[in-house]
Amino acid sequence: MALPRTASDTLMSIGEVLTHLREEFTDITISKIRFLESHGLVSPARTASGYRKFSRVDLERLRYILRDRKSTRLNSSHV
Repeated sequence: MALPRTASDTLMSIGEVLTHLREEFTDITISKIRFLESHGLVSPARTASGYRKFSRVDLERLRYILRDRKSTRLNSSHV
């Protein structure tokens, strides 16, 4: 489900999103971001030419998903 975007949202390219996420998730790649999108976990806007444009909401959703994934992986490896 896509969240509503406002005109005040600053839209970012997938490369800009990658730069923000690498601060916390050093193993993140553009392919992983596309994978998460392909599974419906994030729904960036698209330009007329098809480029992805991510909002701050999209970025925070990706952070949440990646933190949860990291936490789950760590917890299951200790069981």
